[in-house]
Amino acid sequence: GTFNSNRKKVKKEFDELQRWSTEQAESLKEEFLVQLNKAKDHTKAMLQKMVEESTKNNEVLIDRVADQIQEKGREIEEKQKSYRKELQEIKSIIDKLDVKFQEWTQHVL
Repeated sequence: GTFNSNRKKVKKEFDELQRWSTEQAESLKEEFLVQLNKAKDHTKAMLQKMVEESTKNNEVLIDRVADQIQEKGREIEEKQKSYRKELQEIKSIIDKLDVKFQEWTQHVL
């Protein structure tokens, strides 16, 4: 009888241990899934932020380049104006010389 009651006791303890370890495994699995989902959300959020940052940076970069292009455009316009002015002055000098030359040839001939 003692052997039998010991066997029953061991069996009961074994069953309890098995039940306990199953519960532990279940709760660990749940905890793991919770953590996994947290990690997924975190990663998604990080990626989203990186995409937003990079988009923002690209927009800033595009704006900066556009500004630089406009600035260059203005510089070129200014230079063209200044060249036009110089050409105008040169043309006016040539016209005056031409008039002088006309007067001179009429004088000489």
